[in-house]
Amino acid sequence: MSDKTVLNQLLDQINVDTIWERASHICDTWPDRLPGTPGAKEYAEYVADYYRETGLDDVKIHVGMGLLKNPGPADVRLRIGGQEEKLECNANAQCGDTPVGGFSGELVYVGPGGEDDYDGVDAKGKVILTELSYAPPRSEKMRLGMVHGAIAMVIMNWGPETSTSVPYGTSKSVWGNPTPEDEHFMYETIPVFSISKAEGVRLRKLLEAGEKIDVFMNYQQKQGWDPLYLPSGTVKAPDNQSGEFILVAGHMDSWPVGASDNAAGNATAMELARVLNANRDKLSRDVRFLFWQGHEGGQMEGSTWYCDNLWDDLNKHCVMYVNIDAIGLGDGATVLHSEPAFELWNWIHEMNEFAMPGWEKDYCFPFKNADMSFLGIGVPSCYNWIYHTPELRTAWGNATLGLPYHSADDTMDTLDKNVMYYGVRDDAAFVFDLAMRKTLPQDFTVMAAEISKRISEMKEYIQDMPEAQEGLDLDSALAMSRTFEEKAAAVEKIRLAQEASGERNDRLNYLLMRISRVVMPMLTTVTGRFEQDRYGLTGLKYIIPNSVSVLELSKHAEGTHEFYLWLNRARKERNKITDAVDMAIDICDLILSGR
Repeated sequence: MSDKTVLNQLLDQINVDTIWERASHICDTWPDRLPGTPGAKEYAEYVADYYRETGLDDVKIHVGMGLLKNPGPADVRLRIGGQEEKLECNANAQCGDTPVGGFSGELVYVGPGGEDDYDGVDAKGKVILTELSYAPPRSEKMRLGMVHGAIAMVIMNWGPETSTSVPYGTSKSVWGNPTPEDEHFMYETIPVFSISKAEGVRLRKLLEAGEKIDVFMNYQQKQGWDPLYLPSGTVKAPDNQSGEFILVAGHMDSWPVGASDNAAGNATAMELARVLNANRDKLSRDVRFLFWQGHEGGQMEGSTWYCDNLWDDLNKHCVMYVNIDAIGLGDGATVLHSEPAFELWNWIHEMNEFAMPGWEKDYCFPFKNADMSFLGIGVPSCYNWIYHTPELRTAWGNATLGLPYHSADDTMDTLDKNVMYYGVRDDAAFVFDLAMRKTLPQDFTVMAAEISKRISEMKEYIQDMPEAQEGLDLDSALAMSRTFEEKAAAVEKIRLAQEASGERNDRLNYLLMRISRVVMPMLTTVTGRFEQDRYGLTGLKYIIPNSVSVLELSKHAEGTHEFYLWLNRARKERNKITDAVDMAIDICDLILSGR
């Protein structure tokens, strides 16, 4: 860790009142700031002007193009017991259109909308009623619904059963802009509409009582390419020969009004830029600030555009991505939720305890959500925010991002300034610490152990399948992973000694980054380094997502056609694991040899 006294001095320079006032100004001035609206460009120019006035370097507005389909008005009606009523709802961005004139379908309830929720449910040719919970996310709910033959989807909001808040949302499954290979997913969609929790509960209870509900819907909306404005500015360290930088970012487009999502996060990043710029003489590496557009309506199009177009720079120089979002949630948020990369696991734990002693905390590995568009390239990432107790989240239908999330109720008066203070302090602590420390905090012992644990679980899937065991040879894969554990422990001793010396070692830092680059794509993605996984894909909930091929293999009897198909697929995925681990071991050996 960098000097705690200096770190506290920097943290004390943060002005939460300024953050609150700036977030209020953003909400008041640009309540509608989605790409394709006048507010999008105006707001980006405001941010760039602020960076220039603050003294940041390399201030610019990157302009990319995003394939957008912002939601428009929809005619959705219910027929219950012979009576027709209008359904208050918001169409989802990027969802499918109905034919001109509309169509109708019978409503069926599928709970959270995961694969298991379709057991005993005939959804073919019907409209599914599901819940907002991110288990799975909207786009995966839609995909699974289509697999089961649904013609449309209605999503009830999370929150108390009495809540009348109607959310916005996006049902696009393509992460970022499409390519010729996945463009078809943009059009293989169904109409999706979001309703309040109170209305959803009413409809669910009617269905449970045996009432037949027909849904008529008529919706068409234009899709097209619009510019994405991504303002950027850098606080440069005085003697950063390596070119290393931390990427601090968050989305700037929001559903109206977007106080917690994400005006408060933007205002936080702008304040961190001010404090760092005033203390740049203390920094060891640059800090680059960026805001994304195309997040809400485009599904991470801005961050994906940046990853694709700044690939070489990110690959060689980016030491960490910090996503800032959901700052200052109200309604009694008391738990710090942290999603650090495994190689940052121990350091982020340390920083969270330093910034927020005494707070309840929970941790998970970084699922691909928010704007985590840099996992494939192998940039260690972290996304922290303060949310609610498990009891409240359960009572509210897994409302992990607060009750006003994605609705017109997300206004400044729903935020909590004390929660904002600690959320800002926590994000600032590890950004400031990493900017000042000479040696990167990447500790690969946790990562290596998790790989061994996952391979052991893969072995359990096929423990009663001798042909699968012989075909996959997971024993040698596990032995290689155990070797990585040993090497990682030895490398960590060298890293700690270098850190204790107080001297900078650019070669060591570079090699630590290279381990992340070769292992993280295997550990966190399906598609690897150069593509983006479909949003919310079920396999992404697993460490080493492609290891689910072994789970699928275990479902088929040895000797069958399906068994051999999945054996071939599982062997390829097993080889990706050993390839990444073998390269990581080679890099560890370079560090250990001192060459």
